Amino acid sequence: MGRAVAYASPLLLASLLGQPLVRPLDVPSALTLYDRAEYSDFLAALGSADLGEGTFPIFQKQADRWVGAAAEGLKDRRRIVATSVALEIAHRLREEPPEHAGRYLVWASLAMRHVTTVARETERAWHLAAVAGMEELYFPSVLTAGHPSGNPALDQLRQRIGRGGQLAVSLERFPNEPRFLLGQAHVLETDTLYRGHVWPTLVPAVVEVAKRTPQPRFLPIRGPGPNRLPSRASRQRGRCWLRFSPCHTSRPRLTR
Repeated sequence: MGRAVAYASPLLLASLLGQPLVRPLDVPSALTLYDRAEYSDFLAALGSADLGEGTFPIFQKQADRWVGAAAEGLKDRRRIVATSVALEIAHRLREEPPEHAGRYLVWASLAMRHVTTVARETERAWHLAAVAGMEELYFPSVLTAGHPSGNPALDQLRQRIGRGGQLAVSLERFPNEPRFLLGQAHVLETDTLYRGHVWPTLVPAVVEVAKRTPQPRFLPIRGPGPNRLPSRASRQRGRCWLRFSPCHTSRPRLTR
C-alpha cells in the first residue's frame, strides 16, 4: 500500500498542480511526425519530453534503428530527417551545458556524411543549420571551427567531428558558400588575435562577400528531386527552428 501511494504521488501532484507529466521522447514517433511535416505535433512532443543528459544514447540507438528499417532507396531520406531532428533537439538544449547539445550535433554531422542522394539545396540548407546550431553553444567555436575549450567532454566531441570543425566539413561540400567563407574569415581573425599578432588584412574576396551577404530571417531554399523541404503552408502548422523534411519544398526557418 505504501509503495503504491509513493509511486502515485508524483502523478497525483502533477495533476493537482496542472503540470504536464514529463516523459522520455518517443523517438520513432517524433521522427515520423517530422518526416510527415506535422510540425505542431512534433514540437508538442519535443516540448513535453525529458531530454536529460542520459537520453542521448536512447535517441542514437532508436534513430539508427529507424533509418535502418527503411528500404534501401529511402534510407538517405530518413537520415536527413533523423539528423534534422537531432538539430532541433540541440536547439532546445542550447542553454544547457554545451556537451549535451553537442552530442546531438556531432552525431548529426557524422550521420549526414553517409547521405549520398540528396538535393543540392537541401544539403546546403542542412549545413547552414548545423553551423548555426553549433554557434548557439556556450563555446561556439569548438564544434564550428575545432577550437579547444578546456571542457573534456566537449573537446572529445570536437575530435570526433574532425580538424577544422563543421566549417571545414561544410566548406568541403560548398566551397563558395558566402556564410561559410565569412565564418572562416572570422575564425582566422580570432586565431590571429588570440595569438597576440596584428591581423593584417582579410582576403579581398572575403571582404566583398561580407559586404554583399544579407542577413535574412528566412533563407530562400528550393530543392528539386526526391529530398526536398516542406511547403510554405506547412510553416503555419508549427514553429520548428529548422523545419526540414525531405518530401516538400520551402524556405526553412533557421531562427525563432
